[in-house]
Amino acid sequence: MFNEGEIFKELTYKNDNLVKEKIYLDTLHTKERHFSNNSLTKESLYKGNILIKDDIYKNGKLIKTKKFLIPNSGFEIYNKLPYSTGIGDECIFAWSNPNDGTPDYFHYDSSNPFTQVPKNQFGLQQAHSGNAYAGLFSENNWKEYLQTKLISPLVKDMEYKINFFLCRGEIFTNDTINEIGIFFTENPFRQAGAKKLNLTPQIIFDDKETYINAHTWIPMSAIYKAKGNENYITIGFVNDNYKITYYYIDDISIEKLVPMHRDL
Repeated sequence: MFNEGEIFKELTYKNDNLVKEKIYLDTLHTKERHFSNNSLTKESLYKGNILIKDDIYKNGKLIKTKKFLIPNSGFEIYNKLPYSTGIGDECIFAWSNPNDGTPDYFHYDSSNPFTQVPKNQFGLQQAHSGNAYAGLFSENNWKEYLQTKLISPLVKDMEYKINFFLCRGEIFTNDTINEIGIFFTENPFRQAGAKKLNLTPQIIFDDKETYINAHTWIPMSAIYKAKGNENYITIGFVNDNYKITYYYIDDISIEKLVPMHRDL
């Protein structure tokens, strides 16, 4: 039986128990429901391949809603598998390159040893989650970035928590630098050449101790108060320097913080 607004359903059973229900709402939106012991545990809303929202249930009751602002935050969805380094913007679904640098994409299923997970041209590192991650390189007059459009714009005066995971590539890295930053813009940014972007970052992660680890994913986080209508996020290097370094990046997320209300 179909509810109003549902045009098609796919049901998955295990040992005669319903474990998953995929509902096609229209040609673009789908909803996935997951069950355990015939009880709903999670309901996810997708727009195309992009996860928009998760509703978490316990004992049949909604206990948490998580809205996603960054599409393909873990780089799991690809336009094509990487056949060489330097083509991350071609491969990673929903992400682009704001300059002429050559960000990288690594995936477990790549046929090229240079772009595989865990071992690749720049080191040995498992994905923080899933099967894929991205990589950015920095040297004199060469800075790499990745950019994506947010699922919905940031709301003025709302606070957001930005999270991602960082790991230093051990090969082709002569030194560590504390210069990864986040840039928010209303419109997509594009700059010719591969030099540092002519943008002012809203967030700079400047704790040098977090940049020295190879083989270990380091959580990076910051709180940002939105100016409003930030539609795009760019991540990459923020300083002009001559140090050669490489970093893997995975699982970028933005979470809107709910204000706490005190009882008077």
